[in-house]
Amino acid sequence: EQLQVAKAKKEDVMAVFKKHKEEVEGKLIARLLDKNFEVIKEVPVRDLVRTLKTENTKTASIVFDGVITQRLIDVAAKKEISYLVGVRLGNVVKIPTSVKIITFDKL
Repeated sequence: EQLQVAKAKKEDVMAVFKKHKEEVEGKLIARLLDKNFEVIKEVPVRDLVRTLKTENTKTASIVFDGVITQRLIDVAAKKEISYLVGVRLGNVVKIPTSVKIITFDKL
């Protein structure tokens, strides 16, 4: 029974990410989402790392139209962000266990 709940929750999460993905894809924007997967803010992808470093938003997930880089993963881990959803994974050496990576082709 517990497993069913976890599985259902994961599918809901993926469905939410898919919706956000469809809305950012091709627009070079990033969506910062709170723990309820509501949009806190939208920023251009090129400003994403800077925004995360300088702003104190309670971001829980990010869905963005760009490549998931090591730099972004490191910042996400520091900011306790749970999910990074991007077009594809760049040249990444290490992924902390606290950050879940989802590429667009998995949605």
